[in-house]
Amino acid sequence: MTALPRDYDLDPGRFLASTELPHDDVHPYVAARLGDAGARIVLDVGGGSGRLARLLPEVSMRCLLIDLSPTMLALAPRPAVRADGSRLPVTDRWDAPLVTLSTVDHAAAFLRIHGLSDAAAHRAAVTLQLPLALTMRGCFVYATRAPRSPWPLTS
Repeated sequence: MTALPRDYDLDPGRFLASTELPHDDVHPYVAARLGDAGARIVLDVGGGSGRLARLLPEVSMRCLLIDLSPTMLALAPRPAVRADGSRLPVTDRWDAPLVTLSTVDHAAAFLRIHGLSDAAAHRAAVTLQLPLALTMRGCFVYATRAPRSPWPLTS
């Protein structure tokens, strides 16, 4: 299996194609999970154009978005920083529903995100049995403050 190129700056339309059509989006579920965990400050690693970061103020959370792509960061809400999130040492696996592709146009937009040209995406989308539920594996990166110890660390 070959990885898709990091072409968000050369072809931002590939990544942004999914925003053109209404669809089931994982970001509200992620925001709810963070809220249920009691998060108040979120580091959105690989946050792209800020889909998750835009939802968090509505549920009383602050967010710092980091991404490698200057093009995506230009579209993201602030604060946003250009950085490599793969170097962070803490993760929690994510293995849950991502999206349900309900129409040929929605499926084509999703395939476009994953590297197909417009024409190839539409050719492939018409062959799918829709609706089609997809899952995604990834991770959450989060941390909490340790409670203050009543004992001094030094004597």
